[in-house]
Amino acid sequence: MILSRLKNAIREQNWFAVVLEMLIVIVGVVVGFQVTAWGNERADRAREQIVLEDLRRDFAINRDEVHRVREYLLRNRSEFYPRFRSIPLEEVENVPVDTLYMLAIRTGNYSSFEPITGSVDALVASGDLRLIRDPTLRTHLVSFLEAAEDSEVNRASVDHFFVRGLERYATLRGPHGPSSDAVNPFTAEAFVRLRQDEEWMSRAQLLRGMGYVYAGDLRTVEAAIDSVIVHLDANLDQ
Repeated sequence: MILSRLKNAIREQNWFAVVLEMLIVIVGVVVGFQVTAWGNERADRAREQIVLEDLRRDFAINRDEVHRVREYLLRNRSEFYPRFRSIPLEEVENVPVDTLYMLAIRTGNYSSFEPITGSVDALVASGDLRLIRDPTLRTHLVSFLEAAEDSEVNRASVDHFFVRGLERYATLRGPHGPSSDAVNPFTAEAFVRLRQDEEWMSRAQLLRGMGYVYAGDLRTVEAAIDSVIVHLDANLDQ
């Protein structure tokens, strides 16, 4: 209809009508683009909200888990290993077997942190990181990924060393369950065998030190997680 009126105006050389019809077309196009842009912006904001909520859930889990792992590693260094070494062998029979079992297990054990990065990885891979308007939050998310990747180097070393130590532990321990295990209960004799084995004791001490270094790496990861959560909360409260 507009095109028909425009042709008639040109044929009649009614330039005012021509200009008016052209303006109507231009304004219609501009308004159409604005409506589309507004709709896209609303869709992006809705998607951003979902992304932020998913990230907040993942990072809450990461924060709890990294704190648990760091506490375990630090306690192994400051409590479990020293207690394991300090019990006089001649007094082992006077110590509850479950206590001996707990100290043996925890001294030769360690814990590792495997962060949940699925949401962040998907954002980076798909380019949807742009949905997050806060540039500081985007920076902290990338910093978290870098810190987590750096910590993997020490984690891989500790994993390998730990597995090798398990082989020695399996050779020495004999029965390996708690005292309530009717089939394979741990015994005071197994504790003494572990304490008297120089290779296993050396490995336990090295594992303690490696775990402490790894715990230091995780402190950096924990700080990155805390920074992300602070900015996630600020964005979700808006």
